[in-house]
Amino acid sequence: MTLYLADSSVWVGRRRASSGELPRQFLDRLRRSEIATCVPVALEVLSGPADGDAYVRDWTNLWGQLHWLPLRERATGRALEVQSELALTSPGGHRHSLAHFLIAACAEDAGTEVVLWHWDPDLAAICEHTGQRHELVPAPVATLRAAEGNGESKTALIRPPARGGGA
Repeated sequence: MTLYLADSSVWVGRRRASSGELPRQFLDRLRRSEIATCVPVALEVLSGPADGDAYVRDWTNLWGQLHWLPLRERATGRALEVQSELALTSPGGHRHSLAHFLIAACAEDAGTEVVLWHWDPDLAAICEHTGQRHELVPAPVATLRAAEGNGESKTALIRPPARGGGA
């Protein structure tokens, strides 16, 4: 059975009105017991609940039914190895969040039956470098804060990396 390690980008994206088929796909995979997680993803996503009661509700209703992938020592070493390889490959190629390296290494360490499921160009770059299986969520429309001006939000299309993605 294929398991999908859902990155925090999937968890956040499934709640957006503009995320297309992602909410349905998430629920379908959840019903089929195909969604996996790991500690770095849980730490990122579970920082979202407003208070302890909401945290406990999220944990009780959802996180307990997921497949948990271990973050083994060899995966943490692999995360450092990949970061160093990317640093030598291109200027700034190693400047991704530590969570991205750990999540990708955790999925890779779990074996070929695990697909890293995301919509993050940084994760796509890491997966393309390692050659590991990943599935890039089709480009959703997201609201981004304007970098300059009066601070109003504007809509932008988030596109997958130029080299594509997918398993």
